[in-house]
Amino acid sequence: MAGIKKKIVICTQLTERVKKHWPVDYLISYGGFSRARSGFFLILILFWGIQTAAQQRSCGLHERYDTAQLTQFTKKNTPSRLNVDNGLKLNSRSNHYIPLVFHIMLEEGRSPVTLNEIQDQIEVLNETFNAINPDLAYLPKDFRPFSANTGIQFCLAYTDHGIGPEPAIEQKSTELPYFGEQVNLQGKLLIKHEILGGFDAWNTQKYINIWISELSAYQGFATLPGEGPSDEAGIVIDPDFFGFHPNDHEKYPFNLGKTLVHEMGHYFGLLHPWGSEETCDSDDGIEDTPVQGKIYYGCPKHPQYSCGSADMYMNFMNYTDDNCLIFFTEGQKSRMWQMIDLYYPDLMRDQFCRDFDSGDSPVDDIWILYQAAPPALKLKRFTPAQSIVRYRLMDAAGRTVLSGSFYGESEKDIYLNNIAAGVYILFLQDEKKFVSRKFVFL
Repeated sequence: MAGIKKKIVICTQLTERVKKHWPVDYLISYGGFSRARSGFFLILILFWGIQTAAQQRSCGLHERYDTAQLTQFTKKNTPSRLNVDNGLKLNSRSNHYIPLVFHIMLEEGRSPVTLNEIQDQIEVLNETFNAINPDLAYLPKDFRPFSANTGIQFCLAYTDHGIGPEPAIEQKSTELPYFGEQVNLQGKLLIKHEILGGFDAWNTQKYINIWISELSAYQGFATLPGEGPSDEAGIVIDPDFFGFHPNDHEKYPFNLGKTLVHEMGHYFGLLHPWGSEETCDSDDGIEDTPVQGKIYYGCPKHPQYSCGSADMYMNFMNYTDDNCLIFFTEGQKSRMWQMIDLYYPDLMRDQFCRDFDSGDSPVDDIWILYQAAPPALKLKRFTPAQSIVRYRLMDAAGRTVLSGSFYGESEKDIYLNNIAAGVYILFLQDEKKFVSRKFVFL
């Protein structure tokens, strides 16, 4: 009963939020209900909607692109049409980092998205795109030969105003409901344009822009490569489905960060396994994903069949629950790299992420040690370098609590006497690169 009461409270809050902008009499214009009964009727409608939305995945791809557009996209991007080479050889690639920028616009009164949540979500992306997610062990044996490590990794982009690295996170609030899907008369999404009250995208050829804001009908949506205005390229995701929250039962079954994995697949040109429509005559244009004539929800028991073959309902591009989405295929990997080569050739060449895992920077030689008394982080480098290394310690809310720099020294102590217990991110930067490390102070 406690769970039901909680849902009713949520519905009441939604009702008040809707009534703030549209009168109840406008929303319910028939049936002869009194004002009080109309309000109750609206609560019941919203209650039913929340129950349904909480149980099934919903992606906005088919609302943003119609059947004809998706069919044309598949035909245009078949492998025979993708004979491009922008210097990124598929068979000779090591892991590459792609910088992510987060633009957050939440309704007033809502708790902000924290730096810790963003770091956790990026970790989920890196695990799933590199086939090191623990749940991959549950992939059915007959699909294991198809599982792929895409070799794509992600990092949080940053800015530098001369005082050390600042994470690429913009955040503000709005009074408008469901700001993530609001458009002006010309059909432009408000959230993607500063002049309309949102945030302008960073250079979409060098960064992946992710806007986080409330949505009413689906959990997220992404632009397909080469489709639509370049200044709107990116992903929009509802904050309720963002981040890794394994112990948050209210967010279950979409609490493991797989929604952004799904939408990132769209951003790299992947469609749902059933293609443009739910028939055996439509598919996603990927050779090693079986033709799928239906949508799967929840977490079915393997095997499931349609169109004469077993379906990959556990593929990241399906609609099953987070705990059921497990892998990308080799064919999907090839398609993603082809899309990067063709539409995002500079995405892997950003200076902040290109050398993220290389060993030619002084920050690579820094060891981070913890000293108990007095409490401090000791930055120790065994090869003194004639370069400035700047550091910044930020809490989970993205606030800077300590910052500074050192030059030529072999050791630097960062004292933590006045630091409260919690999760913190330490950023280190020199003129070539920056790294970040997560710490939990007890």
